Amino acid sequence: MGSGAVEWVRVTDQEAEQGRENDSVASLLTSPGASSGSAAFRATLVDLNLDQVLSTIVGGRSDTPLHDLLSRVLTDVDQVLWRQDVFRDLEDEDLQEALRRFRDNMAAVRLALQRERRASDWFRWHARRWHVEAIDGYCDATTRLSVALTRANLRSVALQLVREQLGGYVDSPGFRTMTQQTARVLADLADVRFGMRLRTDRVTVVPPIGGRDFPAEVEELFDRFRMEGDTSSAGVDPVKDPGTTHVEAQVVNLVARLHPEPFRALAEHCLEHQDFIDERVRRWDEELRFFLSYLDFINPLTRVGMPFCYPEVRAGGAEVCLTDSFDLALAAKSTSTGGEVVCNDAELTGPERVLVVTGPNQGGKTTFARMVGQVHHLAAIGVPVPGRRVTVPLVDAVLTHFEQAEDLSDPSGKLESDLRRLKSLLERATPRSLVVINEIFTSTSLTDALELGRRVLTNLVERRITTVYVTFLDALSELGPATVSMLAEVDPRDPTVRTFKVTRRPANGTAHALALASRYGLRYAQLTERIQT
Repeated sequence: MGSGAVEWVRVTDQEAEQGRENDSVASLLTSPGASSGSAAFRATLVDLNLDQVLSTIVGGRSDTPLHDLLSRVLTDVDQVLWRQDVFRDLEDEDLQEALRRFRDNMAAVRLALQRERRASDWFRWHARRWHVEAIDGYCDATTRLSVALTRANLRSVALQLVREQLGGYVDSPGFRTMTQQTARVLADLADVRFGMRLRTDRVTVVPPIGGRDFPAEVEELFDRFRMEGDTSSAGVDPVKDPGTTHVEAQVVNLVARLHPEPFRALAEHCLEHQDFIDERVRRWDEELRFFLSYLDFINPLTRVGMPFCYPEVRAGGAEVCLTDSFDLALAAKSTSTGGEVVCNDAELTGPERVLVVTGPNQGGKTTFARMVGQVHHLAAIGVPVPGRRVTVPLVDAVLTHFEQAEDLSDPSGKLESDLRRLKSLLERATPRSLVVINEIFTSTSLTDALELGRRVLTNLVERRITTVYVTFLDALSELGPATVSMLAEVDPRDPTVRTFKVTRRPANGTAHALALASRYGLRYAQLTERIQT
């Protein structure tokens, strides 16, 4: 993965030491005492198609802590760099694999605890067994994670602090005792042997008959008939289905009477360690999902050669430089179907504040605007962004105004509705915001659209707000030194073929003509279709 001009570990040793002195819980997401950031607007996520990205990452659930983390922009450059350094450590494949195993093992622990909570009284011994297996899985996962972090060459302060605190926890007498007791309880249960006498309507549990292990013999006998890739249990919910019957549960109750000591030890152990997950481990498990889930999403893209980098994020100024960037949502959809992804560049320097994007319909203008908005949001949450090299300011918010279908129940009309939304956006925008406006004022006349667009852009320029403005009005790209004209290109050999490349060059005067022709059905394809029918 490429990177901008960013050095390793920007959080100082003094800050790390402060975290130790305060005895605060190490966080992979923020340094000690830092703010958690501010949530992005729902409309922004939808307009930029980031809602699709987030939905894929979180598995369709928008009510999770992970979704909140991916939606919340940071307010401090140091916090962005804190997360970037964790991602850099995760470039170590062995470490990343160890962290994935920890994540998966903790997911199995949570599943076992869910089964325990949902078990009826019929399955009380099964529930306790699931609980002690959860403890065992937790102890094993936590110990393995500590070993992996100890062996890794960590350079991020965040993971160094986690390694230190986790090492102290797994070496503590309490954790060691819990681990040893859990192993003893499971070993004693594994040594339990019993026999059964079966009659037509009765099952009797008795001491073991002879020395033969009938279940093992039966399993070995039928194992030869097992088919490769057997999915006979596919679709079974392991939480709702205990995997056993009420008859078997009653048998276990009888076995507990026959061997009271190991079952008494099981019950006491579960009671003693009812809440066994340390809050620090719970937090690290949740935070690791932020990093690993995002990597899970972008890894298929990096494997096919799509560039990602750690952006250079600046606290001040308005310099924007995107090289070979792309729309993340569109790229994920295209690569999954074998489609091609077009990369684009964007740049604002000196007095420049506004990218005015013009060109033919369906030429990539909206995709380009989404790309710029996505990169700013992703940079502000501290993750690798689409692009070979990226420099952006740290925004306090990405604010969007995209075309919406007219609400026929709204008596005020589309233009007034657009103006109300725009007024709200301008009131929220600050010099640290990025504003993305896409195809506004299409419901009014050319003269009015031009005048309204000029006023909006003048307001944004005077307030020094970075803006992407997609329009069919070429004249808006010539308002002064603060505006930069970006043109969606077509194939010079065939102007009807879009290249989806958006380049920095003066508008060619055709965008409005094409927009009018499309509105009134006068494009060549539209006329041809009408003539044929």
